[in-house]
Order: sequence, then C-alpha cells, then structure tokens
Amino acid sequence: MIDELMRRLRACGNRRELINHRFFRETVSDPGVGRDGAAIVLGQWWRPLHYFPVFLSRSIAILDDLRHQSFLADVLNEELGEGDPQLAHERIFIETMSDLGFSVEQLTQANALPATTALVESYTQGAESRLTALGCVFATEVADLAMVGGIGKLVRRVTGAAKLPWVDIHIQQEPNHVDKVHRTLGGDFTPDELEAVVSAADEHWAAWCAFFDALDQTVKRSAPALEPI
Repeated sequence: MIDELMRRLRACGNRRELINHRFFRETVSDPGVGRDGAAIVLGQWWRPLHYFPVFLSRSIAILDDLRHQSFLADVLNEELGEGDPQLAHERIFIETMSDLGFSVEQLTQANALPATTALVESYTQGAESRLTALGCVFATEVADLAMVGGIGKLVRRVTGAAKLPWVDIHIQQEPNHVDKVHRTLGGDFTPDELEAVVSAADEHWAAWCAFFDALDQTVKRSAPALEPI
C-alpha cells in the first residue's frame, strides 16, 4: 500500500508545478526584483511559517496512531527549537532577516494577500481530520527545502548575504522531517483513505502554487520600471 500511495503522491501535477514554479526558476533571479520585492515575499512567508507549529499541534491531537503522533511530535519539537525558543524556526527567520536590514514590521505585520490567507486556511482545514492532516504535512515537508532555498536565493541576491541561518537550519533538519512524514504514511490505508490523503496533499500543493502565483505577480508589480537604454 505504501508503494501505491507514494506513486500517487509523486504523480500529483500540483506537486510538480510547485517544485518547478516560475517564482523559483525566474523571479528570484530577476534583477528587477529588489529589496522591496524581497520584503513582500518575506512578509507573506511569515504567515504560514507562524501557523505551521499550530497546524502540527492540532494534527498530533487528532491522529489516533501513537507512532504517527510520535513522528510528528519530533518534527514539531525541531520547529519550536528543541526546548530552546530562541532556536525556533520563526525566531531564526526573524533574526536572520532583521540582521539583513528588514524590519520586524515588514516581516510580521504585512497585510496578508488573499492567496496567503487561503494557504493558512488550507492548514486549518487540514488539521480537521487524520487523513487530511497526513496529506498536508507530507505536502509541506517534501517541498519545504525547495521553497526555503528559493527564497534564500532571492535574499542572498538582494542583500549580498553569504550566510543565512534560517536556510541553514532547514538544510540541517529537513532530512529528518521528510523521513518522519514518510513514516507517518507507512500504515495500512483502505482505497478510500488513500484517496483522501492524496487529495489533501494535492489540494495543499495547489494552495502553495496559488501563494507563489500571487507573490510572483505582486513583486513584479512592485519592481521599478527599467529605463530604456
């Protein structure tokens, strides 16, 4: 069953679209997108980042398998700093970007785009049942490093930063996160349950695609027009 589930998940079109999104292929390298554009990206990214531990907590509470609870608890523990709040991913994100000159207001108080609100709502709905929770957390973790790496590339380009601790913590911890979410899918699922997990993952990837569609459009609108040569 796990082989069939993984085959179905890997075949989801929205997963491929997210990993290969033009935001990562083109926009992060676009010289017309500068610090102001990066600030927009970071301010929108903070909202799902901020909510993700809440989603994990609610998912753990709704799961009925002790193994699955343990696997996701390990992911949550790392997200929250392994007992040290200063090492929580959200704190590292804010400190990393503040050190590069982005204000806390830019990072945490920007008005949410509609697609950002919809993405957070996708997490909220995902935590309402065992199967949708499994689909959403899988969808997040298998794409997280690609998304973080793409945003990190943008930040490095506009700031000249050589080191980004927020990216580094993902490089360090993401292999464990991916392993743990794979292990949550190691149980037996009926055909209907399998379909529910795959549908939840695909819908969540679609929400992430819409998020980056919106970012792509917004940062390009904010880019200054280049003078003709």
